Amino acid sequence: MTAETIDMSAWTGRIDPESNSERWHQCIRPLDQAGSKGVALLGFASDAGVKRNQGRPGATQGPQAIRRALAPLAWHRQAPAFDAGDVVCRGDALEEAQQRLGERLAELLDAGHFPVALGGGHEIAFGSWQGLARHLEAQGSKHDRPPQIGIVNLDAHFDLRDPSHAHSSGTPFAQMYYDALADEAIAARPESRVALKRYRAGRVVVGGLLARSGLITTGQQDPARGLGRTQRGARSLAKFEQQFSRFERGIAAP
Repeated sequence: MTAETIDMSAWTGRIDPESNSERWHQCIRPLDQAGSKGVALLGFASDAGVKRNQGRPGATQGPQAIRRALAPLAWHRQAPAFDAGDVVCRGDALEEAQQRLGERLAELLDAGHFPVALGGGHEIAFGSWQGLARHLEAQGSKHDRPPQIGIVNLDAHFDLRDPSHAHSSGTPFAQMYYDALADEAIAARPESRVALKRYRAGRVVVGGLLARSGLITTGQQDPARGLGRTQRGARSLAKFEQQFSRFERGIAAP
């Protein structure tokens, strides 16, 4: 299944006779039937980043597995939901697939949908970032400063490996940071220089970024203080104009 050809075969399940007992498979519609704005599920079928990071392949099957798990669940939404298909990474063409994912996500955001990307390996995070940044840049800033983005990443790993060696499932947040620093005006900011110095020392945790604009919150990889930092970071998310989250199924794994 690709983003251009939407396969709805995973959306099957039981049908109950009672009224108001619909399930997801009865209510979700392909994106090409969208008559209004809603949640749009977009799969990212990729093993390339996992393989580059010497991990176990199989993540490419994730989007369809998530659909099958979601299909029989009870429907509690008022607004519609749509299936936007999959962006498929062919072979090792990770960068091309991430770019395409970003383009598709930006299109969904531009159309007023709330996109939810289904992975796929952790490299989905950089493609998601590209889509949100592309959308915000096309909109233009409504203020004198760039829009702020709050990033929530629930994972057993920081995914801050050095991207100069290889782009993989272990580098997305470091890639976001360097991508943001591509804006020379922002890169010159004192807080950006401090964050870069900490990152190069291996002590930085990405807590939030400005769209194409550099890091705004950092912390050290200190487990003893991690919970307090997480709590403070969660409280601070209210100030961000845009938020994007990534959740890993195995976050409780040692």
